[in-house]
Amino acid sequence: MNTALAPALSLNYALNHSQPDWLLLVPAGHFTGRDGRQFSNPQPDAVIARFRKSGVPLPIDFEHASEIKAPKGERADAAGFIMALENRHGEVWGQVAWNAEGQRVIDAKSYKFYSPAFYHRKGEVLAMSSVGLTNKPNLDVPALNAQEPEDNDMPIPAAVCIALGLQAEASDDAVLTAINQLKDDKQTALNRAEQPPSPDAFMPLEKHNEILKVALNRAETAEQAEAERTKKDFENQRDALLEKIPPAERNDWMALCRQDSDLTTLEKVANSYAALSTPIVSNGKPATNSTAATVPDVPLPAGYAWEKGSDELHQKALNHMQQHQSTYEEAILSLGV
Repeated sequence: MNTALAPALSLNYALNHSQPDWLLLVPAGHFTGRDGRQFSNPQPDAVIARFRKSGVPLPIDFEHASEIKAPKGERADAAGFIMALENRHGEVWGQVAWNAEGQRVIDAKSYKFYSPAFYHRKGEVLAMSSVGLTNKPNLDVPALNAQEPEDNDMPIPAAVCIALGLQAEASDDAVLTAINQLKDDKQTALNRAEQPPSPDAFMPLEKHNEILKVALNRAETAEQAEAERTKKDFENQRDALLEKIPPAERNDWMALCRQDSDLTTLEKVANSYAALSTPIVSNGKPATNSTAATVPDVPLPAGYAWEKGSDELHQKALNHMQQHQSTYEEAILSLGV
């Protein structure tokens, strides 16, 4: 940042040697120090507010000892203290409380001038630091003199700028804006966390359970309806196949279908019976104007172990079934097999 690490010491004012109660510390508006540096005092109230917030009086020392000797651990005796600041038409004035030593040196006219030290950013006065009694209107202190404002600037590390989502060479104003935005976002989040959630944002448990119950009932009803449709389709297909089988054998195949939902075997049997379209006469021979039907592959009812020995015997059994309305088993037994 372009805030001077060490206070500027380029202003010097003459003392009237009457132990003044108030001293002019910072002029109003723009002003120039003895070393030629340009300064401005656009916000005197902010300078005063920072002093009041600190709650610490400003020391009035000798030859800026607070700024030169104190950082080295050396003594920096005070001649008095600035107890209050006041804005007088844009000027910053300080109320003085002299101690015995201060009164002595003022009365003895040991010092002719006083020089305020203040912090600044790019020449804009930010806060007061101290006041020094001096006899050198133009101070020559390398570490503190006005010749080093550029070297005393503290650049913002590039890593900080990047962490804030800015360019590595972002300006001071951009960095401050980003930091203030983070602070605002944090405060907003804290405010939201402290506020209890609105009941309107949630569904009452009773309403939730009611909706869930309705949904479950609908799903169960749909499953039942689908099961009914599947069952009905199966029964219709089964009944259509049973119509092709002689009545005497339907009960046996009906029982088989109750145990097995696969209609493949029943469909094969039904189609075999449907293929028997050749007229059959009582002597077991086909009509003179017909050709003998091809004997279909008709499986025996479940549990019947007889295997047909020839197509002729099988045809006789089928003829017997048609003539006497018997089962295939009865037909085979009647043939003496």
